[in-house]
This record gives sequence, C-alpha cells and structure tokens, in this order.
Amino acid sequence: MNKFFRLVSMFAIAGVTFAYTSCTDYSEDINKVDNRVDNVEGRLTTVEGQVKNLETTTTQLKDAQAKTDAAVKTLETTLKELQTKHDKDVERIEGITDALRKDVTTLQEKAAAVEALIPTLATKKDLEEVIARAKQNHGGYGRKTILFIDEIHR
Repeated sequence: MNKFFRLVSMFAIAGVTFAYTSCTDYSEDINKVDNRVDNVEGRLTTVEGQVKNLETTTTQLKDAQAKTDAAVKTLETTLKELQTKHDKDVERIEGITDALRKDVTTLQEKAAAVEALIPTLATKKDLEEVIARAKQNHGGYGRKTILFIDEIHR
C-alpha cells in the first residue's frame, strides 16, 4: 500500500504542478490577448476619429463646391451680359466710324483746294501749274480752288 500511496501522491503532485503551470500559461495568454484587444480598440477609436474628420472635410468640400458652382454661374451670366453690351458698343462704334468716314469724304469733296504763291519767288510757270490743278480739281471733282498770292502789288 505504501507503494500505491506513493504512486498516487506522485501523480497528484504532478497533476497539481501541471494544472498550476497550465493555469499560469493560460493567465499569461489571456493577459496578452487582453493587451492586443486594448491595442486594437485604441486603433479603432483613432480610425473612427479619422473617419469623422474625413466626413466633416467632405461636407465642407461639398459646400465649397456648391458655392464655387454658384459663383461660376454668376460669372458666366455676367460675362454673357458684358459680351452682349460689348457687341452692341462695337456695332455702335462701327456705325459712328462709317458715318465719320462719309463725312470726311463729303468734306473732302466739298472743300476747296488751297494754293499759295509768293510773287517774289514764283514764276509764270508756277502760276500756270496752279491754274491747271484748279481746273482739274474743278472739272474732275467739282472742287473749288482758292489761290493766295502774297504781295501782289509789287
């Protein structure tokens, strides 16, 4: 019986030692898992905060896009109005320019040619040339010629 008691005692001690070692290892494993879960929870909290920040930024960007679109639409409308005004102004200026050209042409047609001679320097030939140009202007263009002769009394 002694042998049996010893054998049972040894198995009991071995079992208790094994159970204690297993429980200690199990407790360490649980602590490691708890630490990993805490770490993952911390990271998850960080990611959730980043997602909220991204959602806020996205909302702000959408609002900014809507305001930008409205501003672009307003600018496009203003540009169309200014282009229409510009086109009308160009037409008006072209009309004024055409009228001025016609007025200048009319004035040139009606204006008299002005010739001037200085008797002390002019010759008979010079006088004949002026008279020829006057006849040409009057006959071809209907323009009169005014001849100024300074100091004709000499």
